[in-house]
Amino acid sequence: MCHLQDKILISTDLDRTLLPNGEQPESAGARQLFSQIAQRPEVDIAYVSGRHKALVEAAIAEFHIPQPDYILGDVGSSIYQIKDHQWQQWPDWQDEIAPCWQGFSHAQLAEILADISALRLQETAKQNSFKLSYYVPLESDTEALLAEIESRLVRQQIRASLTWSIDELEHVGLLGVLPENATKLHVIELLIKQKGYAIFYSRLHQPSVRRLGPASRRSHRPAAGAAVLALYAAPVFATHPAVAD
Repeated sequence: MCHLQDKILISTDLDRTLLPNGEQPESAGARQLFSQIAQRPEVDIAYVSGRHKALVEAAIAEFHIPQPDYILGDVGSSIYQIKDHQWQQWPDWQDEIAPCWQGFSHAQLAEILADISALRLQETAKQNSFKLSYYVPLESDTEALLAEIESRLVRQQIRASLTWSIDELEHVGLLGVLPENATKLHVIELLIKQKGYAIFYSRLHQPSVRRLGPASRRSHRPAAGAAVLALYAAPVFATHPAVAD
C-alpha cells in the first residue's frame, strides 16, 4: 500500500485535452495509455473541468475513462472526492471562496446582470451557488460586455473572475462568473496542500477572459491526448512502465 506522501497526483482537463471535443483530432491510443497509468497503485487522478457533475459522469461513461479520485468541476467552483463510487463534496472549498461574493446569493448576482441583452443564463444544472453560467452569441462585442459586467460587480464590491470559452459544436460563447479565487490552479493547490502529494503532474486548458478576438476563436490546440503521450514518457513512468492490458 502506498502512503499518501509517496503518491503521485495527475490532474487533467477533459475536453480537448484528454477527450476529443470540436474539430481537433484525438491522439491514437492516448486514452488507453492513460487508463494504464491510472491503474498504478501510486497514482491518484483528478479531472479538472468546466463540466458540472452530471456531464463529468456522462464523459466517464461515454469515453470509458478511469474513475478518478477527485473531480474539480464547474471551472474550479466545486470539489468532489470519489470513494467507492460515491461523490463527496468538500464544504471547505465553499468556505474558501464564499467571501468573494460579499454575501450575495446566486439569484441576487443574476439580477445585477439581468438586463444585459447578450447574456442568456444556461440551464439550472450548469449553475451552482458560486458559478453563474451564460450563453453569449459569438458576434457579441465581448470586450465591451466584460467591461460592463466587471463595472457592475465592482460597484457592489464583488470580487469575481470572468471566464470565456467557446463551444465549437454549438457555435456559442460560454461565459462564467465565479469568485475571484475559484480558479483551476487555486483548487489544485489546495488539494495538494491538504492531501500532501509529493509528485504532481498537470495538464490544464484554462478558459480566457481577455484574448477574445477572432484569432482566439481559431487558435491551434494540440490533438486531444497529446499531453497523455508526453506524460507516459515522463521519467517516473518511463523508468517503471505500466503493464499493458
